[in-house]
Amino acid sequence: MCDIDKAIEQYKDYQESGWSKSEVPNSYYLMLAIAALKEKQARENPKPLTLEQLKQREGKPVWVVVNSDLPNRWGLVDWINNKIIMAGSYFVRPNEVEEGKIKVFEHEPKGV
Repeated sequence: MCDIDKAIEQYKDYQESGWSKSEVPNSYYLMLAIAALKEKQARENPKPLTLEQLKQREGKPVWVVVNSDLPNRWGLVDWINNKIIMAGSYFVRPNEVEEGKIKVFEHEPKGV
């Protein structure tokens, strides 16, 4: 378990014990620090989004890795019309995640 995971677990332990902001000094700042660490961890070790996570990103940008000769690029989730719109009038369908044709990330992964 890395240090970020340890910090997150300790924070969860504090929360589950029923502490309040007034009982733990700087708990608000601790919460902000852990949120920043989680974001850093997600950027450094991204995991592809699941179809359900993709659905929750309606209207938000995602990094799309296409398993073909097309370049990887940013796209915009358009769940209502069942597509991820990408530059150059190109789009992919969210079901291609389940089919293994594409991988979609919240952030651009390093080295992909």
